[in-house]
Amino acid sequence: MQREYLAYVPIGAGGSWCRHENISDAVNKVVKAVMSDWGSFFDFDGKELNVYIYDITGMDKIIMSVHGVFCVDKEPREECRLLKTVKVQIPELKGRIKRNGPTHKRLIEESIKQAYPQ
Repeated sequence: MQREYLAYVPIGAGGSWCRHENISDAVNKVVKAVMSDWGSFFDFDGKELNVYIYDITGMDKIIMSVHGVFCVDKEPREECRLLKTVKVQIPELKGRIKRNGPTHKRLIEESIKQAYPQ
């Protein structure tokens, strides 16, 4: 059975997440989702973003809450195992760099590679 991972960034009562068989790809996709989903509501520029990585191999239905991440396929609910926290430094906007513009996206990708090298 191939491993499957959940990359999750909680934000208030919500958050962004990504399921993937590769941790690096999951981190990359969830950071992009955070910037797209929440970037107009929160200022992430120059801040560190914590991406929580869970092993969800063999789990179909997952819920995320302030109490943790749980698999609801089984009764009682089984808490998913936190593997690691990847800390991604979101670059500051300087000069003429536009949020979610090509330069900003490239800088974010470089930050992700530094936070979680393959």
